[in-house]
Amino acid sequence: MCKSATSWTVLSTLLLANHYGCCSADELRGGGRATDENDKSSGSSSSGGNLRFLAIGDWGGVDHFPYHTKEQMETADGMAKVASDHESEFVLALGDNFYYAGLKGDTEEAEMRFQETFEKVYSHDELMVPW
Repeated sequence: MCKSATSWTVLSTLLLANHYGCCSADELRGGGRATDENDKSSGSSSSGGNLRFLAIGDWGGVDHFPYHTKEQMETADGMAKVASDHESEFVLALGDNFYYAGLKGDTEEAEMRFQETFEKVYSHDELMVPW
């Protein structure tokens, strides 16, 4: 588990950059796009034969209110931009989702934690795709 917010942001950015073929985090933030050669695939999807998705891991926020970090919010903003620019079809959520002990049962606290760590953070229209 990655406990540093900076490391969390870097990991998220690298996952996005790796999928979209960007050269750097700066290019990703600037809306950089993969070259035509990297953009081709033999698959079939609604985006003209390319499978376009976002992958994010280690997005667990923090274990105290408001349960998310500034960096997590910034990453969600970046994800929304990339999802819009590249017509992403889904998000692959990889793990370490609710630091440090997960969600505990069907309680009001667990529901609030889910809302604050996930639903209020990744609420952009562009991210309203299957996760």
